[in-house]
Amino acid sequence: YGSMTYAGFKTYIYAELPKNDQRVTAAYDWIRRNYSVTENPGMGASGRYYYSVVFARALKAWGEPTIKLLSEGNTPTGQERNWRADLVEELAKLQNEDGSFKSVDERWMENNAELITAYALTALRQVVE
Repeated sequence: YGSMTYAGFKTYIYAELPKNDQRVTAAYDWIRRNYSVTENPGMGASGRYYYSVVFARALKAWGEPTIKLLSEGNTPTGQERNWRADLVEELAKLQNEDGSFKSVDERWMENNAELITAYALTALRQVVE
């Protein structure tokens, strides 16, 4: 599912595996087929905020401002997405007036306002650094 694929992908990058390494390309192609900022792919709302953190950290480490998607469902092959803009736009929809973030699922304690706000802010930090 999404958060674990991004975590593994990020590990490959930190381990300095070449971008053309079979493990790296397999993970990146999965990401390109399952790209989402509205859910944790394969898990729906479960772990959505943690997913945002590993999504942002992994793609920042990858070093590319856009992702060229592979065909999956109604998403055409070759569509390019600016992952930073997509993430900011989606998290803005989930932010409450007081600055905290809306709970979308209680699994993994993601109904805790302090935890999910910390996750959201950590994800957003990757966008501006």
